[in-house]
Amino acid sequence: MLNKDTCVLYELFAASWNGGRPTAGSGAVFDLRSHALRPAGWTSADAAGLPIWPGVLRYDEVARGLVDHAIRFTAQRTDRTYVWPARHQAGAARDPSLPPMGARFRLKADFSFAGFSPQTQVVLMAMQRYGLILADNGSNWFYQGSTDSRWSDQLISELKRIPAGAFEAVDASSLMLDPNSGRVPAASLNQALLAGWHSTWQGQSPYLAMKPGQVADFWIRFSNSGTETWQRGVWGRQANLGFNGDNKLPYRLGMAVNWLWDDRIATTTAETVAPGEIAEFRFSLRAPIYPGTYRFDLRPVIDGTTWLEDQGVFWLIAVN
Repeated sequence: MLNKDTCVLYELFAASWNGGRPTAGSGAVFDLRSHALRPAGWTSADAAGLPIWPGVLRYDEVARGLVDHAIRFTAQRTDRTYVWPARHQAGAARDPSLPPMGARFRLKADFSFAGFSPQTQVVLMAMQRYGLILADNGSNWFYQGSTDSRWSDQLISELKRIPAGAFEAVDASSLMLDPNSGRVPAASLNQALLAGWHSTWQGQSPYLAMKPGQVADFWIRFSNSGTETWQRGVWGRQANLGFNGDNKLPYRLGMAVNWLWDDRIATTTAETVAPGEIAEFRFSLRAPIYPGTYRFDLRPVIDGTTWLEDQGVFWLIAVN
């Protein structure tokens, strides 16, 4: 149960109505406004002591084209240890060949998305960027989505095609700021910085097939590869996402949904992006009313100062 007004999550394990006298094997309460983890050694509705709901796939986030969190999964046999951010173990044996609770696995960077549907690609991108976290004992490589009749058989069938060998274990300990907190450092890259204003493309949400007039959400990430800090709200320092060449055709086609103006569609989600950090731009657009494939080219710009690198970044929108 989630109280949307207070952002407090209540989860139960082995809950039963029990003829009007409800029972549960255990319960846990999570304040989703806080990064605090449960006390060390405490379990929850998941053996690892983590909340279940934040790690579950939800149809709406897949449909919008962005899953921006790790995905919980289970394994039949686990080690009798746990690693951050887990708080509890439920292992079958002390065996270093078994994964501990809290272990993170990531879809390998060279895994090909070719042949997968757009919605499946959204899940694959989350598996590559955020990975999977071992949260409980159960079927091997079992992860789940929220109960929703809109899940397609195609997506489920395609996800079954991903072999275990396509994943790699990741040491996430460098992300830990405090062993009792799930908070992580701001994303950054170890890269050579260029003097002045510069950017480097880092990734984007997949191309989508859309219906005429349909609205969808997108994201794109650029690292600040220069020596100047991007600062939202300060003219001459704010990094915006613009159409290359100040192209206004997408706006004239009615694609704008809460854009900054006709040829600037978003600014950074973070107030400041220091040199070496990664900025994310999020935006929505409406598919044109006429069927066809539409391409639009994007490029970061510091309005009042300079355009940043043109790396040939674009999106294709198929309207049918």
